[in-house]
This record gives sequence, structure tokens and C-alpha cells, in this order.
Amino acid sequence: MNFKSKLGIFGLTVAIAVFILMGFTQKEESYNTDEILGSLSNEYAIQAIQISGDTHPTISIDAYESKDISAIKKRNKRER
Repeated sequence: MNFKSKLGIFGLTVAIAVFILMGFTQKEESYNTDEILGSLSNEYAIQAIQISGDTHPTISIDAYESKDISAIKKRNKRER
């Protein structure tokens, strides 16, 4: 084998290795909406949850500290 053939095989091997490594690093983690909302509700006092969107769902969560809830309720009543 001459130098160009060895260089070509080496280049092809490197390209395949990079392609495989990129596949592993860009692997998307799967998640479960119930698990995420459950972990949030265990950690925070969640007031409202809204899931909207068909193709790209968006989750909106309102969470407040317990001591702030009465002030927020008063502010919401004034805004109505």
C-alpha cells in the first residue's frame, strides 16, 4: 500500500469515529411529563399548571413561596 492509500483509510476511519461519537453525545434524553411535574410539586408549592401546544407542547408552571400567596391573591383581586 502506498502512502495515499494509508492516508485515505486513516481519514475514513477518523470520519467514522467522529460520526459515531457525535451520535453518542447528541443522544436526546427521554423524559416523562408526570415525573417532571411530580418532582417539581415535591420541591415547590405549585399553584397552577398549564400544558399547551400540539406539535411542541409548552408547560407553564406558577409556583410561589407559601408566605407570598396571600399577597399574590390580593394583587390578583385588584387587577380583576
